[in-house]
Amino acid sequence: MFEHTAMLLSFVYALALTHLLSSVTNLILDREQVRFSGLHATWMLIAFLLVFVNWLQIWPLRAIHHWSLFDVSLLFAMAVVQYFTCSLVSIKVERGEPVDMVAFHARQRPALHAAFFALVVLAMVLNYAERDQSAGLDRSAWITEDLLVLPMLVVILLSAFARPTWLRWLSAVAMIGLSIVLLVLFTPLG
Repeated sequence: MFEHTAMLLSFVYALALTHLLSSVTNLILDREQVRFSGLHATWMLIAFLLVFVNWLQIWPLRAIHHWSLFDVSLLFAMAVVQYFTCSLVSIKVERGEPVDMVAFHARQRPALHAAFFALVVLAMVLNYAERDQSAGLDRSAWITEDLLVLPMLVVILLSAFARPTWLRWLSAVAMIGLSIVLLVLFTPLG
């Protein structure tokens, strides 16, 4: 069952990355028409990092011996929400048309932060739900992971509701840092 589930999740993550990477490629190709937003580009990077982290987190699931519909549904929901974080942060570029990343970010900020918020909440639920299934981890490891994920909720909310640009930048940089820490600390190596 692991291979079957991992394949489905990998397809969804691949589609999410396709949206994101295609958008970045088109923004680069049509760069003369783009009003660049470093803040939005940073959230695109965060989406990329989280896809990578969540894709790597599929591997420890191989230790699950009995798969329930709940397990598969929760993992699939996580992949779907991850897809939306990537698709909502991606910008559609029409060849030769001007692209205003600043305006796009301002307009889409509530939707993309809602997707990131849902992703983090779902990650915390998944950590708890799969706490007994992880290979080689003690039963309380999910608490450690959620203690790192919890600040992400605060950072996302801060970015979603902050008015000053510097505070939104600070939130985005903190989110990158937390994503990298998750990648380093919770990446399965065996």
